[in-house]
Amino acid sequence: MSETTLVALPCRVITLRVELGSEEGASTLEELVLAAVAGGRTTVDSLGDLFSLPRRLMLDVVHALWSRGFLAVDFTSHTLEGTPAAEAVLGDGDGAQTVATSVDARKFLFDPVTETILPYRDGSVRAPLGALEMPVARGVSAEDLPQTELLRAVRRAVAEDRRDRGVRRRVLNVSFTNPVLSPPEAVRWSTVEVVVKRDPGSGQIAAVPVEAPPGWGRRGAQLFQAHITHLLHTRPESAFVKKLLNRQVPEVVRPDTLKELIRDLEQLAEGLDEAPELPDLPGRHHALEIRTNQLREQISEARRSRCGAQRVAPGAGVGYVVGDLIDRAEHQLVLAAPTIAYEALNPLLPGIEEALKRGVTLVLLWGDHPSAKLEPRSETALFDLKARYAGKVLLEKRSSSSAASLLICDNRAAYVGSRGFLSAETGAGVLVEPSEDTDTPPLCVADLLSWVRRVYPYWDTAQSIAIAPDDFGRTGRGVPAEPARWWRWGPPELPEGWDEDPVGFQVGWAAAWGRVLRELVDAVNDVHRGADPVVRAVWDGAYAEVVGRLVASAGERLAVTDDRAEHEACDETLAVRLRRLREAGGVVHLQHPSLSGGRRTATAYDALLKALKTDGTLRVGKARARAVLSDHEMVAGSHHPVGHGATRPGQGAVAQVGLHIVGTSFTADFARELGIPEWFGAAGDSGGPGPEYHPTAGVFAAIPLDDDPWTALAQRERAGRGAEELRRYAAALLMGQGGGESQGDAEGPGDAEGPGDAEGPGGTEEQGTDPHHADPLHSGSHPADPHRSDSERWSRWLLEDAWRRGAFMEAYLLTPLLGGGPGALSVELAAVALPLEHGPFGEQLFFSTLALEAAPPEQRTVALAGAVAEMLLHGGDTGRLACRHLTEGAPAAGLPTAWLELARAARACFE
Repeated sequence: MSETTLVALPCRVITLRVELGSEEGASTLEELVLAAVAGGRTTVDSLGDLFSLPRRLMLDVVHALWSRGFLAVDFTSHTLEGTPAAEAVLGDGDGAQTVATSVDARKFLFDPVTETILPYRDGSVRAPLGALEMPVARGVSAEDLPQTELLRAVRRAVAEDRRDRGVRRRVLNVSFTNPVLSPPEAVRWSTVEVVVKRDPGSGQIAAVPVEAPPGWGRRGAQLFQAHITHLLHTRPESAFVKKLLNRQVPEVVRPDTLKELIRDLEQLAEGLDEAPELPDLPGRHHALEIRTNQLREQISEARRSRCGAQRVAPGAGVGYVVGDLIDRAEHQLVLAAPTIAYEALNPLLPGIEEALKRGVTLVLLWGDHPSAKLEPRSETALFDLKARYAGKVLLEKRSSSSAASLLICDNRAAYVGSRGFLSAETGAGVLVEPSEDTDTPPLCVADLLSWVRRVYPYWDTAQSIAIAPDDFGRTGRGVPAEPARWWRWGPPELPEGWDEDPVGFQVGWAAAWGRVLRELVDAVNDVHRGADPVVRAVWDGAYAEVVGRLVASAGERLAVTDDRAEHEACDETLAVRLRRLREAGGVVHLQHPSLSGGRRTATAYDALLKALKTDGTLRVGKARARAVLSDHEMVAGSHHPVGHGATRPGQGAVAQVGLHIVGTSFTADFARELGIPEWFGAAGDSGGPGPEYHPTAGVFAAIPLDDDPWTALAQRERAGRGAEELRRYAAALLMGQGGGESQGDAEGPGDAEGPGDAEGPGGTEEQGTDPHHADPLHSGSHPADPHRSDSERWSRWLLEDAWRRGAFMEAYLLTPLLGGGPGALSVELAAVALPLEHGPFGEQLFFSTLALEAAPPEQRTVALAGAVAEMLLHGGDTGRLACRHLTEGAPAAGLPTAWLELARAARACFE
């Protein structure tokens, strides 16, 4: 195991006003909801309309009441109804339950790096001995968290706290107390144990938690790693970074992406299509469940992050978008530009002033380094606005040290570019807005507003920058809805006793996982090829991580474009990555100005430039945007992929911001803006949705989805199970007993919407009239039966097995029941062999012999043997008459001489 490192994170002590109620009782709002349901409001939407609350909040209330037994849900009509427990709450008598609430001021810890709230007792006054103390981060404050997230985080922290303290109270509401009770200098330390890894291929440094602390979640882990990356880039000389680098171990850093999770599932799914009995099936099942849940969580997050996005051309395109966003602003307008040229600002001043007259708040960020200065004419014009519209213009004489080119209109739309939109060379950019079919503000815009608060020069003033939906007058409108369950198939269950019949269980289990995994692949493909792309705001360390990952993970095509190039970035490491992709058959596009400074270009990079020039994919000159395009996704913004880093020599860190966009169509469209007309070849040039996104090599498609008893029977045969077991299951299926019923036959149509609609190892299954278990006595009348061939095969197997064992009575009884197909053994043949096992058979033997007189010699030989047995073993005239018929005339032709002699000798004894 790799050596671990303890990292201490400084957390701010905050005091919150927490409203607590009985764990079993109902809150005031919950009582009102119960009363409304009793009064006829039986749907979530009608309850939301009644209380004027967002649907997401109302779903939380209904779910809480349902989970504690106050409400019942009719999944057929999707309506709610009260339970006896609800009647006890709403009763007027002495026995009615009361709502016991109390309000306490409680201390918590807020970690600005991971944006999590922790129990106060989890922190310590001093960092543990030997732990690496992370510098105090200037991240978001607890006040920046949305109310629903704050309430959820506090509930989680209280639940974690009460496990040890035994306090059985439930958090009903949370609010902030007087700021005096939460001084910013009050700090306690929390810890996380990590492994510091350095990826041998990419050189990426990652601090991977051994076990994520409670409350972090996936987003917390991402924010933690992004902050580590930011410190590595901006404070390489700090004691924390130096100590961290001293603990590094060479190990591959696994990116937390959809593609990687699909690859994990692909490895876990190997063998599901062929192995009759998998080793360690419970372990495989548990691993599949974990990865499936992680993938579903990421897909759900991606679906929530979708929004409308358009590429914006340089010059006139950027000018139109900027003017339009200024005119549309209703509450707040954010302008961030590294430089503000008066020639570009002056045409916008009338529109900005009109917005201020409408009551819009203007937030201005400028300067890409601490010592930057505003152009005198621009400074005069902007500070004149601040003086005339006091309190409506947030503008400082201090630089924001940001390279961002950003314009945000309220919380609904934003333009993100590479070069300043208030300069002579605007470059290309991206406009994000709500999707056409929704009024929901994009989540990435809210994240961009949060970033603006982070980089504003003065923290106190930054707190007045609007972020929450309520700040924009959109309470109850445009609030993100609770994500619906998008998947159809639930993972199979692993019940106790599954190993009593491992082969039969595994058939349904593997088929159920096959459906789940194929659905996940389709969902991942939809994320990339949906009508709207997935758009996420990235900045600083997270931005640098995305750039590095896209370059390293490109599979078929990659484009790196910049308007600046420096030797530090155009090094051998980058050259090796691009060369490997090119040698593997990928297409590499590269555009940046010539390297200057009189320094010698790295040999490997120089060779790469020559190779790309030969391919025709190298362009020398300033690119329209600083971007990295990798297969079906891209990132664009202020960060230079091959330019300077996150710091300027002697001037400290420079804040960077951009958009990470996942979408096949948008990536191809933006490539055209960069001068790459055929990003996906002919598909990209057609303007269509582009090629399919195939994250797997076809392992999932090979998993059989048949979980019927016939497939289980075939798997038993492949597993080498004994003939007695095969005989039992085959007979049960063919006779319509046992095996068919054990799979949960359905008598009518059904669906797969709920996780418990069908029982068995397959979990959620689509029900319907089952052709697998049709009446075998009449199976011959169903030529469309997809398993007719299975039925015929196992019918022959059973009969041949009976003949091999000399079970002639069994063969005689089975033959008419199983039906005769082409080449099947006849009832008459089974009849004439019966005396070899049982007798006397009587006249049926003679009639069956007559029916076989034109049969092949082999079958007439069997009839002769049966006649001899009937005559010698059981007596009577039937055997003698049958013998005479078979040994004289045409029926005796072709019969073995030995059998004829035996039959004649036997006849001589009775005649």
